[in-house]
Amino acid sequence: GYALIDAGQADEAVKVLEGADANFQTNEELRIALGNAYLKSGYVEKATEISRNLEENGCKTADCCILGSQLAYREGKDDLALEKAQQAIMADPQSAAAIYYHVQLLRSLDRPVEALSSLEQHLQYVSDMPEFKLLHAELVYEVDGAVAALPLVETLNEVNNKSLRTVKLVAKVFNECGQVEKFTAAAMNGLKINPGDPDLNLWLGKAQSKTGQLDQAVQHYAEAIRQMPENADAYLELAELFQKRREEVQSIHILRKAIEAFPEDYRSYHAAGNILKEMKDYAGAETMLRRAAELAPGNLAIRRQLGAIIALNLVHQV
Repeated sequence: GYALIDAGQADEAVKVLEGADANFQTNEELRIALGNAYLKSGYVEKATEISRNLEENGCKTADCCILGSQLAYREGKDDLALEKAQQAIMADPQSAAAIYYHVQLLRSLDRPVEALSSLEQHLQYVSDMPEFKLLHAELVYEVDGAVAALPLVETLNEVNNKSLRTVKLVAKVFNECGQVEKFTAAAMNGLKINPGDPDLNLWLGKAQSKTGQLDQAVQHYAEAIRQMPENADAYLELAELFQKRREEVQSIHILRKAIEAFPEDYRSYHAAGNILKEMKDYAGAETMLRRAAELAPGNLAIRRQLGAIIALNLVHQV
């Protein structure tokens, strides 16, 4: 049953476990597995019924508590979900499943400091497990930043057959710590796993732009946009790169696409206004900067630039 659930075949797991449950209704482990299968398949009421019956019959195992916690979280009962997750750890302090679930629940509740504390409190029981090494590095990065996470990431980088999730964390930390060669190697390894990953393409584009590899950077930015057209940063980075190459027309073309995709993001209007000013299209620059100022009224730099371009535009109209 769990093998099918882990393989993403929850409906098949339901069929298998329902058949077994008809013959072994007093088996707690089987009933918990069926409850999880129901939950994964969207049969929440059935999962809730199983969870309630297990609790009424005195089930207090870690897995039973986790099932109850998942259902409480799904219903928006965060405090109850956390209480049951803590009960799971109390039931079995060395349970990898209970530790992992409790930590991830705290993360989902936007409490990363508590998540890190919980993990480090129980790390002695799971320190050799690869998924916990990754989770530990992720949390240290979230809480304390890239420099603090670097030693953990160095260890992760030595592991063979890394997952895309691991490679992306390794690349991100190396990048933020200024270790360009290690970052590039990690990012390229990530693209071997998933050539179209938008984050890796965006990060590589930024790094190559800084080192003067502009043609390669253009390719990575374009791929990032293709894979994730809702990513405004990729448009802005590509437009800035074309500006560096003195290809202002192409830069404006990209920014107009960004404006079309993200009409409420002032950054594209701001960038377009500055480029149009360099191209001596003062009327166009004023239009763009005026819209940027409307979208970001508290940005004094934009207001000053707008004032300057309005004055310049008036001079050229005389």
